[in-house]
Amino acid sequence: MKNLLLVIVLGLSLGIKAQIVSELSFEDKTKSISLSLKNEYDELVALYPPQGGDDKKGTYFIVNYRDSTDKVLYSFSTYVFEENRGFRVLLPKNKQTYILDLTTKRIPKSTYSVEIKVHIEVRNSRKTLFIDDITQTYKWK
Repeated sequence: MKNLLLVIVLGLSLGIKAQIVSELSFEDKTKSISLSLKNEYDELVALYPPQGGDDKKGTYFIVNYRDSTDKVLYSFSTYVFEENRGFRVLLPKNKQTYILDLTTKRIPKSTYSVEIKVHIEVRNSRKTLFIDDITQTYKWK
């Protein structure tokens, strides 16, 4: 009986995995941030919030330009889909990449690094399915 219970628990734990796969990267040449989201659900999902939704939740970037002493020189935030118009929906079993071009923003001359924070919220028509926070710091050359 114990062995059967152990096999069931192990089987269930191995079958559970993240249904949204996220990857954040920085392209030094173009000074752009790339956020890739892959929907592994069998249904259409959307980045939160919907149009006119709650601005305290959502899928957004926070960008902090820092000097060599780690002091924040300039900061801004934006919803991921504001920079990538029309791509709020993630199709089933598909990957969507969102690009944030940092060259269009005010860049302090003494910038040494850029810290990128991303908050991701994905929902279906009924509930929130996935929430994740990513923070990465990249050298600014």
